[in-house]
Amino acid sequence: MYVGKLVFPSEYPMKAPSIHMLTPSGRFQINTKICMSMSDFHPESWNPLWSVATIIKGVQSFMTTEEGTTGGMKASELDRKKFARLSVAYNRKTFPKLFQGDIDAVFEAADHARQKAEEETIKSGNSHADNDNNKLSRRERRLAKDNKSVPRQEEKSKKQHQQDIAVNKDVDKDDDNRSTKDPEEVEKRRKRNAKKRAKQKSKKAAVAAAVVVVAQEEEESND
Repeated sequence: MYVGKLVFPSEYPMKAPSIHMLTPSGRFQINTKICMSMSDFHPESWNPLWSVATIIKGVQSFMTTEEGTTGGMKASELDRKKFARLSVAYNRKTFPKLFQGDIDAVFEAADHARQKAEEETIKSGNSHADNDNNKLSRRERRLAKDNKSVPRQEEKSKKQHQQDIAVNKDVDKDDDNRSTKDPEEVEKRRKRNAKKRAKQKSKKAAVAAAVVVVAQEEEESND
């Protein structure tokens, strides 16, 4: 466990805090300002939207690197493990009034809060995933509905086309009926039929006259 300190200026959050490490770690010098992009060493890179939690996460991330910086130091892996083992005893001795002297309880509460935050993050992620799935399901249903509507529209269009053809045929038939029932057309047909019948009668009469002539000639030749 490592104890650090953030010193916030009166202009915070418009100005960055200074960052100090109070527990020996082999990575940072104690009671010394640490040069980071989130500290007052670099006011040009400070972002007023960065919260205290963001700064602490930045210190934790920077602590695991080997990047040299003001307020930093180098130590072997063996020495850092040694500092880690001695950190709790050092904090109890150096900061007896810190957290009312019960550092273990504070860190236990911090672990509980961290676990709860992680669970909420996972739950929130699952909720977003469920919402995405629901949106996808609605989208799929809408697409399926659209796909079903296409054949229906085609079938409806086909039926309408057939109905249009039937109507056109009925119109043509009505036109034919009207043309046959036209008085002038009826009169023309009646005259044509009368001429045909007259020709047929004249042909029959001519044939009958020829038969009579032939019969008379046969009688005369017999006499």
